[in-house]
Amino acid sequence: MLLEKTQRRLCRLLFCLGCLAPTIALTGWSAVRMHPAYNEALTAWASEEIGLRVTCDRLQVPRPGVYRLEGVRERRRVWTSSVATQ
Repeated sequence: MLLEKTQRRLCRLLFCLGCLAPTIALTGWSAVRMHPAYNEALTAWASEEIGLRVTCDRLQVPRPGVYRLEGVRERRRVWTSSVATQ
C-alpha cells in the first residue's frame, strides 16, 4: 500500500499526463490550424503546385493530406501603365 501523500502525487501526475497535457496540446494545435498564417501557407503551397498565384475564400481540410479550396481566384498584378488608349 502506498502512503496517502504518495497516492495524491501519483493521482496528480496521472491527471496532468492524462488530461491536462492532451487538452493543452489539442488546443495549441487547433489554434495554429485556425491562424490566418496557416491558411496563407497552404494557399502559397497550392499556388506553387498549380503554377498560378491564387487566393481563396475558404480552405478546408476534410482529412489529412486532402485540401478543399473554395472561391479560388487568380491573383493578378495591378497594371501601373495603360494597356490600350483611344
